[in-house]
Amino acid sequence: MNQMPRKKIDTSLLFGVLCLLAFGLVMIYSTTIMKQGSNVLKLQMTYIAASIIIVRFLFEIPLWWWAKLAKPLFIVVTVLLVIAGLSRPINGASRWIHLPFFNIQPSELFKLWVILYIADFFQRRSEALADIKRTMLVGILPTIGVCVTMFLTKDLGSSIVVLAILAVMLYLVKIPIKLLFKIGMGALPIIVLFMVVTGRFNRFFASMEPFDDPYGRGAQTIGSLLSINSGGFLGSGLGNGIFKNGFLPESHNDFIFAVITDELGWIGAIILVITYVWLCYRIVKIAATARNLKLYFNSFVGFGISILIAMQCLVHVGANFSVLPNKGLTLPFISYGGSSTFVMILCLMFVLRIDYENRQTKLGYDVSGPKSHHFAANNS
Repeated sequence: MNQMPRKKIDTSLLFGVLCLLAFGLVMIYSTTIMKQGSNVLKLQMTYIAASIIIVRFLFEIPLWWWAKLAKPLFIVVTVLLVIAGLSRPINGASRWIHLPFFNIQPSELFKLWVILYIADFFQRRSEALADIKRTMLVGILPTIGVCVTMFLTKDLGSSIVVLAILAVMLYLVKIPIKLLFKIGMGALPIIVLFMVVTGRFNRFFASMEPFDDPYGRGAQTIGSLLSINSGGFLGSGLGNGIFKNGFLPESHNDFIFAVITDELGWIGAIILVITYVWLCYRIVKIAATARNLKLYFNSFVGFGISILIAMQCLVHVGANFSVLPNKGLTLPFISYGGSSTFVMILCLMFVLRIDYENRQTKLGYDVSGPKSHHFAANNS
């Protein structure tokens, strides 16, 4: 590979995410101040610091190497998901691999690895898009199969996010809309069946009508709605939220948006949403630039990451407003959690690397690796 000049990246994007991480630390401390807040804060700071150190080294790896690693990583994380499904459940869900000092949630890793896998599949085997059976067998069914595995471990939220990523990326490679509709209609009865068998419908209806079971399944949703309602336009003030103490057991992760709305008001919530919209817009712009430069793997990864962040925000906020059932999804870069924090910072690293390779390509440097694979011209 040719020697490249000093690295240049999108500093506004980096600064924006660092601001979100800092804001997240403030809100995590605020939500846990009455229940060992300093310990939780120190843990989250450790997760962020360790993640930044790790991804700083990973940033040096060219994206064509990640394309080569996509399939092995997909298999490894799938195995980890199975191991997690057999582990000791927490709050009724088996999503974690328990290690001596921390837990790993493989479904968080899978959200990103499935993006790499699908991106590599489409940029390496674009001719297979003309063969729908091959596309289904190699590109779609393995992803759906792992989603079923996550569903069985009661991680419906991650399954929904992954399926949304798959659907949009299939649209980007110009899979016929009619076929996407048929796939969706075919998957719907399976999803409904699993929800009935695993009892997830009870949780779904509880989120829609939380006051029917205010002391049971609807308790958290009611606490979230009360928090949002109490803040008003300007909020009750940072650290002054009441309902986070006892009414929202998972206020530092699953319901942190409700606490933000309570303490910073609608104005704070609106600014936060606008920040996420800007963040996704910047990522889409970087991905579109990569596509125009014929860096198709990079482009698909960028688009996939934008979908991942947007879907996580949508489901998290929807659950806090009782529009969607609570799926245990964190708010990107803000909620507490080691696995989710690492994956979100890793996503940022990929986007910055895509932007860096875009800039190098414009300067005439080859970033495609020793064996360049290109997306079919008729799909560009």
